[in-house]
Amino acid sequence: MKYQFPCERCGQTLLIDVSQAGQQVVCGCGASLEVPSLRLIRALPPASDVPSKSRRPTWDRGRGVLFAAGVLIAILGLLVAGAAAAGWMTSQRPIAPSPQDIEAAVAGVSELSAPRAWDLWADMRSQGLGQYMEPPHSQYQAYVRHVLSVFLVGAALLATGIAAVAISIRLPRRAAPRPPTR
Repeated sequence: MKYQFPCERCGQTLLIDVSQAGQQVVCGCGASLEVPSLRLIRALPPASDVPSKSRRPTWDRGRGVLFAAGVLIAILGLLVAGAAAAGWMTSQRPIAPSPQDIEAAVAGVSELSAPRAWDLWADMRSQGLGQYMEPPHSQYQAYVRHVLSVFLVGAALLATGIAAVAISIRLPRRAAPRPPTR
C-alpha cells in the first residue's frame, strides 16, 4: 500500500511504500528525504485518498478526423510526387543527330537529279508535307514540364497533409463544458 509523504522543502507529495521505511528518497525539487519508520508511515494519509484528476481524452472526433485526413493526404502526395519523380528518372532525353547523320542527309539531297527533285517538289506542293510531327526535343521538354507540374502537385499535397497532422497535434484542448448556472 502506498502512502503520501510530503517534502519538507517544497511541499510536494511523494508516494512511498512501507518497504521504504528508514530509506532515503529524492524529491523532484532535489531534496533528499529520510522515509519515517513503519509506525509513522502508517500515520500518513494513504495514497488511495489522493483525489484523482479526471483525465479527459485529448483527442476529440474533429481532431481525429483532421489527423486521419492529414495522414491520407500526405500519403497521396507522397505517392504522386514519387510517381512523377520515377517517371522523370526513367525518361530518356532524345539523342541529337550526329554530324555524320546531317552530312548523309545533305549528301542525299545533293545527289538528287533535277527531274527527281522537281517531281518531289510537285508532290509536296500538291499533297503537302504530311502530318506535322513535333520534334523529339520539343516532345521531351513538354513531358518534363508535365512531370514537374505533377511533382509539384504531389509536393503540395504532401505539405498540406503534414500541416493538417501538425495542426491536429498542436490544437489546444477544448474547455470542458460548464454546468448551467441558475
